[in-house]
Amino acid sequence: MVQNIIDNSSFKTSIKNQFFVKHLLEQIENLSPDDSYMEAYLEKDSDIYKTSIEIKHAFGHFEAKTMGTDLKKTVSQASDKILRQIQTWKKHRFDDEQH
Repeated sequence: MVQNIIDNSSFKTSIKNQFFVKHLLEQIENLSPDDSYMEAYLEKDSDIYKTSIEIKHAFGHFEAKTMGTDLKKTVSQASDKILRQIQTWKKHRFDDEQH
């Protein structure tokens, strides 16, 4: 089961943005390896949003960090990065077993 943590105590955001972030994290959760643990952090420093997503599982980990001035774009970029890593892992996870 994936657990996630969102730390956005450094700024306030709209309910719409909160649902947007939650939806992306749920997508990641649904595609993550079984028994994995996810940490997601969202911070704002001046006008810069910082997003960090890390997934740890028995076979390794995935990590994505992004920064930018647009909240949705920054979170989307981190989500895209982590989802590409998961897709690559799924594609190659049995490669070593075949040799």
